[in-house]
Amino acid sequence: MRALPRALSIDAASQGEALELLEQAMEPAPADALPIALAAWCHGQRGGHHFTTWSIAEKKAARELAGRAAQLNTGDPVATALLASAYTLAHDLPAAGFHFDRALALDGACVWAWNRSGWVSVYHRETADAIDRFQIALSIAPDDPLNFFCSIGIAAAHFEAGRYDEAARWFTRGLAEHPSAVWANRFRAPAYALAGRKAEARRSVAELLCCYPDLTITDVRSALPHTPSFFDRAAEGLEAAGLRPQLDFPHFPGSDAHVMTQNISSAAMNCSASSIDRMVRPKGPAEAHRSFQSDQYKTSNRPSCPAGRRRATGAPESAS
Repeated sequence: MRALPRALSIDAASQGEALELLEQAMEPAPADALPIALAAWCHGQRGGHHFTTWSIAEKKAARELAGRAAQLNTGDPVATALLASAYTLAHDLPAAGFHFDRALALDGACVWAWNRSGWVSVYHRETADAIDRFQIALSIAPDDPLNFFCSIGIAAAHFEAGRYDEAARWFTRGLAEHPSAVWANRFRAPAYALAGRKAEARRSVAELLCCYPDLTITDVRSALPHTPSFFDRAAEGLEAAGLRPQLDFPHFPGSDAHVMTQNISSAAMNCSASSIDRMVRPKGPAEAHRSFQSDQYKTSNRPSCPAGRRRATGAPESAS
């Protein structure tokens, strides 16, 4: 599948290219669950890693396409693991857990099921089980291109458990394995801060803002289904390291900024709802994806993080 290498890059531009290729793959094979599941996962990644300003709509698209893939799937463990991953990123943990169990029942050595199901355990605060699952994935396929997610997942489990130095070490390892995963700094920075490593925390936030200059703590809180305790501690560390809690303009009732914000939020929600409504009753999966893409994807890509931009802001060139 030509889309797979691009999907595995886990950056905005590559995943956009993957979705275009997946649309082409879905057109002649509307009953093939694999490209639909992969498209669902791509939309989930876009919504969970700040690749777009339409994160709510991306997560809804991930959930809808995952549901279609589940209906069509005839027992492919990879497709099952991918659609379960999409459910995870859409914050539907019960559905994700069901399909991960099914994927592992179909193939006990399905590395992506072990890898991605570890995240469900993190989100349920089952940190020891999460680390076990990530380590199993690493032992099954030590060269898998998604192994950096295991490192970042182990880091998240340590953060949940309050082991901040260990969390920072594993976040740094994940970034070394996949340098374009700059979004991991949203949790590496607070790990540094809560471990008392203030200078490293500030550098980590600077690297994050180099690629995501408009990112706020509010955005980070809504991205993934972590526990409230996890997010409270992450927010504390992020604010200490210099990330804004929310947008800078005032929100007092009656102000132009307040009215503008409410109008933007209403328009975004209406656009999301109408796009997803069209996805519920399409002629086929390709048309479902295309109807979403035409309204949202082409106008909402975040740019990749160019090295020149890092140099211009004075932020460090690397994650280490």
